[in-house]
Amino acid sequence: MKKAGLHLSAEMILWIPRLVFLIAVTIAVIFFIRAHTSRTLDVYDTEANILVTRLVYSPYCLAYKDIRAYPGIIDINKFTNERAKNCINYEKDYQIFKVTLEDLNGEKISEISNTDKIIDF
Repeated sequence: MKKAGLHLSAEMILWIPRLVFLIAVTIAVIFFIRAHTSRTLDVYDTEANILVTRLVYSPYCLAYKDIRAYPGIIDINKFTNERAKNCINYEKDYQIFKVTLEDLNGEKISEISNTDKIIDF
């Protein structure tokens, strides 16, 4: 004669730890996905460094070039607004900049920008 009531078989008992493990893994995955998607990345400094590097190191921008390019040395003849606009087009690259050239005493020699808009930094 069978007894009435709840009877747990050995197979059902083995599924309890598996179910607890599955729930814990699911909660962990949801936690990591939410933490990753809510994170904001600040790339302003990186974009600024790339812009400065492109201006100073590229022979197509401001770097001095005779037979070869001299990175970090600015050619005073290239220091024009037209060159700045051709080097980095703010409509295409979404970057607006203004560069001021000063002498060793801090006196302003020249200033260029890649846009005609008024920029006040």
